[in-house]
Amino acid sequence: MDSPEPPSSDEENVIAALTNQLTEARKELAWLKHRTRKLEALFGIAPDEEIPSPATHNATISETVATLKKDTTPTHVTMTAIATASTSKKSSAHPDAPTPAEAYMRTTPAPATQPTIPAPKNASPATSPSTQTPRQSTSSRPATKPDNPPATPSQRPATTSTRRQQVATPPARQTLNTEQTTKLQKVKELLKDREKVVLDIGIDGLPLYKSSNKGVWPILGKVVNENAIKVFLIGTYLGPSKPNSLKHYLLDFVTEVNNLTQNGVEINGRILRFEIRAFICDAPAKAFICGTVGHTALNGCIRCTQKGKSIEGVTTFQTEVGEIVTDNHFSERIFPEIHKKCFRNIKTPLEKIGVRMISQFPLDVMHLLDLGIIRKILIQLFENKTAYKICKEKKKKISDHLVSLRPFIPKEFSRKPRSILSELQRFKATEFRQFGLHTGIVVLKDNVHVDLYYHFLLLYCFYRLLLCPKNYRLNIANIQEMINYFVQNFPVVYGQNSVTYNVHSLLHLPDSVREHGIVSDYSEYNFENYLQILKKYIKKPSGILQQINNKQRHEIPILHPTTPNFKSKNGKIISYSCSLYYLSLHEPNCYCAINPYIPIKLTGFIKENGMMMLTGKRFKNLSDFFTEPVSSKNILGVCLADKELSNDEEKFEIKDINCKLIILPWHKEN
Repeated sequence: MDSPEPPSSDEENVIAALTNQLTEARKELAWLKHRTRKLEALFGIAPDEEIPSPATHNATISETVATLKKDTTPTHVTMTAIATASTSKKSSAHPDAPTPAEAYMRTTPAPATQPTIPAPKNASPATSPSTQTPRQSTSSRPATKPDNPPATPSQRPATTSTRRQQVATPPARQTLNTEQTTKLQKVKELLKDREKVVLDIGIDGLPLYKSSNKGVWPILGKVVNENAIKVFLIGTYLGPSKPNSLKHYLLDFVTEVNNLTQNGVEINGRILRFEIRAFICDAPAKAFICGTVGHTALNGCIRCTQKGKSIEGVTTFQTEVGEIVTDNHFSERIFPEIHKKCFRNIKTPLEKIGVRMISQFPLDVMHLLDLGIIRKILIQLFENKTAYKICKEKKKKISDHLVSLRPFIPKEFSRKPRSILSELQRFKATEFRQFGLHTGIVVLKDNVHVDLYYHFLLLYCFYRLLLCPKNYRLNIANIQEMINYFVQNFPVVYGQNSVTYNVHSLLHLPDSVREHGIVSDYSEYNFENYLQILKKYIKKPSGILQQINNKQRHEIPILHPTTPNFKSKNGKIISYSCSLYYLSLHEPNCYCAINPYIPIKLTGFIKENGMMMLTGKRFKNLSDFFTEPVSSKNILGVCLADKELSNDEEKFEIKDINCKLIILPWHKEN
């Protein structure tokens, strides 16, 4: 019998190369097994597929070697096999994968087909294996060894490793407990009569630690005109700064929005359509999402062609509006200077799904007015950077007067007034809002120059009218006129370099009101509370996305409805609360206005003919607190009244309550 022919040198090279790859493949397989066990333990689920053993790989490669021996061109085959393995591994990484410094967490898996909301199950919480949807594998692990062995861990692209470690994706379907099933059913009940769901999307950065730049950039959602459904998390990004790539940041979000807007969601056999009304962002986030230059750039205003100039190192704009930039102008790049260079010839991800980049990005009053202009006014005023200086005694008087109003602030306010002299740098947005809408006109009166006070009254008046749901459309022309006058005189009062982006953007605020309604309906306040909840989810600096995912993935975004409630003590009713306000018999929560607008002090609750009623006494001698720029009494409902009440106690129905009132003292002797 002839002895077997010894392998040629080319065949030996093939065998040696594949043997080395087999060794590296076994190492990677062991690494994948270890990583899989950690991920399964992290999500608390059982393995749903068998990990291939090294023996299977060995048999497969042995067959490949035998095939190569029979080939007449082993050198060409070897080069092709190696090149194919390298190319296959490179192409397996998603072209839009994030950089190592980025991570993006999807809180709901993107459905490949039309999504449906599963009906609540009456079975036990444990889902049977026959009905449980298998978990999507985080990596494409084949059941048998492929012809082209994967690269070793050292050769693996950094983006794949980073995504495997930092991206937490929940299973496609999860088991709901009884409470979650009930809440899900309530969500379906709330939406059953709707033909479509209209959403507002909030995007903002959230720093996590004072000693670190690490932060998250969540994408939040809110159902418009449905207060029973609270803000919910759509997705979030984790990194040392804002996302480097807009395309990567919005990739999954755009895919899901496109699917929902085109296909909707099936609930009880009926298709529910989805629509996005607005994106709520501050100026830096808006510039990032829209692919435009920053708000401190000379072309920072994307709503008009007004170009700023640098005055003493501050980007300053004109006090009038330039040529208006429309949605069509934006999409057609008519004014390329407002776009970042990388988006001057291509569309942004949101443009590709039909988002209107001007009208669907309304101005946010929390950042524009409260944290912007009102904060700027107080800082300029107390640092004597205005045309009308105030002495130290006046500053102290204003600050002390503000603190003295603490006992008069009702329950609806989350914060009481603080000293401006010592606490101004730590004021929150709600405190600036409280000063601008309520306490400012009292503490500044007779303590600042009359021209400065009148200028502040302009802000007070148009801000109050922008929040009035009944009359804002009737007063929109007056609002625009007051804003124009306020902006024109801003550099006169606060200096030539004071007309920054926020002050100039006030000129465009009425356009947002015409498009979307009163400014409180689409402000960042709607999302701010949830950001703090999100921050509380994080208990340790490692596995931040996993912590967020584990906390919120089991939550159904529904609130407990606030029904009208009477509270009694010793058989006597002492308070009444509803979703809008809280009234009691004690200061400072005992004041309200009865339709059409009769200010009263609440004195008691009674039940008459099976109907709950309230009793109260009217204020006497109502008059205007100011008459310019508008009548405070007739237009704004701000009255000056005597401290003494009428002697007659009257009865009123609960349904006739117009609003709750805040009562502030004006003079000690009055």
